[in-house]
Amino acid sequence: MRDVTVIGVSDMERKIEQIAMTVGWPIMGLNTRLKQTVFKPVRRFRRDEKGGMLIFALLCFMGMLVGAGMAIDFMRYENNRSRMQATLDRAILAAAALNQPLDAEAVVIDYFAKSGLKDYTLTISVDEGVNFRTVNASAALTQNSLFLNMVGIDTLSVITAGIAEERIQKLEVSLVLDVSGSMGSNSKLANLKVAAKDFAQALIDAGRVGKVAISIIPYNGTVVVGSRLAQEYNLTVEHNASTCVRFDDEDFFTTTLSTSQSIERVAHFDYQNSGRSSPIAWPECDTGTDSAILPFSTSIAAINAHIDGLSAGGMTASDIGMKWGVSLLDPSARDVLTNLIASDDADPLLADRPVAYSDGDTLKVIILMTDGDNTNQYDIIQERKSGLSDVWLDHDAPSGSTTKYSVYDTDREEYYYPHDRTWHATALGGNPVQMTYPELWGTFSTRLPAVRMAPRRSSLSSCFRCS
Repeated sequence: MRDVTVIGVSDMERKIEQIAMTVGWPIMGLNTRLKQTVFKPVRRFRRDEKGGMLIFALLCFMGMLVGAGMAIDFMRYENNRSRMQATLDRAILAAAALNQPLDAEAVVIDYFAKSGLKDYTLTISVDEGVNFRTVNASAALTQNSLFLNMVGIDTLSVITAGIAEERIQKLEVSLVLDVSGSMGSNSKLANLKVAAKDFAQALIDAGRVGKVAISIIPYNGTVVVGSRLAQEYNLTVEHNASTCVRFDDEDFFTTTLSTSQSIERVAHFDYQNSGRSSPIAWPECDTGTDSAILPFSTSIAAINAHIDGLSAGGMTASDIGMKWGVSLLDPSARDVLTNLIASDDADPLLADRPVAYSDGDTLKVIILMTDGDNTNQYDIIQERKSGLSDVWLDHDAPSGSTTKYSVYDTDREEYYYPHDRTWHATALGGNPVQMTYPELWGTFSTRLPAVRMAPRRSSLSSCFRCS
């Protein structure tokens, strides 16, 4: 590399004078001419400060250009972000609505598809239960820079996120459970118990204490109302051995169940057993508590215990089960629950429930678990439910004796003795007493009086009804 020597104007003048003296040039004239033609303009340029702001202005212009470009890129970024966030907010709100019939994830995707946005990626998660739905979503896109690449930023990541939830805190639920005979096969009842308990647990977990009320309504050919709940309704009084009821056709056209209007009680009888026992072995309406309605419970322990105690047997009457399920959700049952609370048979936190149908803070739900269609439902015809029967019982006969019954035939005006199939003018025994129909049905299977005890013309030959 060559060495470079920088000299000033004065040094240059001395050098030129030395060269001129060496070659014999006139120094005075040359010096003057050089000063005028060469050095003077150089000195003037050196002292001149005009145009000094130009460089600064150019630098400022470049800075302004970059700043304006950055602003444009950031405006594009904010425009995309705001559009994407607005679309995401609308989408998740629509998807989280409990009355939204479409799939929540599909709703969010459809909103973005129609938004005009391009090259975005969506992440969606949905969590939902009976009384809530939560939609969590995020959207992202990569925006190419127009000016920011001049400062090394080639792309901007636009990211938005949101979460929407609709939750109803109060729940009123009727679990209507089929415990008919067919549920005893293929582990149906066992599977039903697991499903029912899991469902109840999920409801209790999703709500708050005192906000979730669950009624368990087991049913087969009948529904056992239960002795405590039956006190709140006006059941007919042919007997008090059991608490199943019948409904008329018009009762299924309304959700209410009157507490004052008379409700026909199902007779206490045994249709399935062809033998006899006292009391009857297989009553059409169960007399136990395990199969009775559990009304308005807030205790998961009580609910699980009641479900575990269910057993399969009998016919199928889903219509009666559903009638009770609906009625216990109807606001007309509020007085019933109030009385249960007053007798310490329900949680005081459930006061003023069931709420009106217009209450937007409460969700009413019926879950029916069954394996099939309705089958036959049996009951004694009304005129054979109460009053005196045609059967006479000798109270002086030894206990367990089979020769203490006689049947009066109104046409022959004679008494038939079933044990020896003979006719007599008087009832059998030393102290014969006419049995009431509830006493008769509580002692014998309906098949026995109808087939074995009664003569062909006896009123006992046709004593039950099927619906």
